[in-house]
Amino acid sequence: MLPMDKTGVQRLACRAKSFAVIDGELYKRSHTGILQRCIPIKQGKRLLSDIHGGVYGHHAAPRTLVGNAFRQGFYWPTIVANTEQVVRTYEGC
Repeated sequence: MLPMDKTGVQRLACRAKSFAVIDGELYKRSHTGILQRCIPIKQGKRLLSDIHGGVYGHHAAPRTLVGNAFRQGFYWPTIVANTEQVVRTYEGC
């Protein structure tokens, strides 16, 4: 649904340029031009938990985890907040 004001429409149009749908999957173009697959928040939290404390986990800081998730090609809008929550509440740390 489009916003009613002209500024909101322009903002939405500008933000929409960084997204693409390929074969029914939503992708976001990073600032480097690499496509990152958009995933649901629940799946993203599970991914962060696996990266943070999985078999090869190194219990990294939130900023490092965000970088790792982005380098693996994943994106979701609340990644920073979710990463801080995962690190704070992880039992192994």
